[in-house]
Amino acid sequence: MKIKPIEKMSTLDSVIKTLKDEIIMGKIKIGDKLPTERVLSRKLNVGRSTVREAIKVLQALGLVKVKQGKGTYVLRKNENESLNIANWFSEHELQITDLMDIRLAMEPLAIKLALKRSSDEEFEKLMKDLNSTNQKLKTAIKENNVIKMEVIDNTFHSYVSEATRNNLLISINEKISEAILEYRIKIFSIKENAENAYEAHQEIINAMSTKDVARAVSAMTSHVNSALSDAIKLIKKN
Repeated sequence: MKIKPIEKMSTLDSVIKTLKDEIIMGKIKIGDKLPTERVLSRKLNVGRSTVREAIKVLQALGLVKVKQGKGTYVLRKNENESLNIANWFSEHELQITDLMDIRLAMEPLAIKLALKRSSDEEFEKLMKDLNSTNQKLKTAIKENNVIKMEVIDNTFHSYVSEATRNNLLISINEKISEAILEYRIKIFSIKENAENAYEAHQEIINAMSTKDVARAVSAMTSHVNSALSDAIKLIKKN
């Protein structure tokens, strides 16, 4: 199998697009085993961590399956995508509810600490970053680009956690982000859910802009509960 190296500065999107195009165009066939991370890294001229993230996204999109100890294989794309998504949420119900329990405990605390510990200058930058990020999410929704939506949503929540200055909380957020990557891509495959996230982010921004801690905590709590509600709808759909 020949894969053209990515020229100049590589990005995660570039790697995903390259591999996705190879699969969709049939250059990498259904049932084929992808080369190892090391080989793909060399062929695409990118770091192994970038290849690893790209594989996670392709798996979330239902294009490949990672088999522990065996490798990564190309899957047959099911035409009934909505059924695929509902099945995935049903199969991962316990994992999703466990993660949401952690988010419900952590994210309201994160927003509380971020507001209390940020200097005026830091607060101004945080609000600018959050506003900019949410506008990018709005654009990604219009483009129906679920990969961008996932990255942008992760960035939004990371800005809040980083503003806490709590290294343990930041580390936990990073672990959660890795764990819910596939969840985010699946949930944002349904446009209404992505729009719900955008609106919730905007409410969080509005609450934070007044420096009203209680209102901001309430907005973040509502956001996580709403995300869980969207997931439960898909679980029950199955």
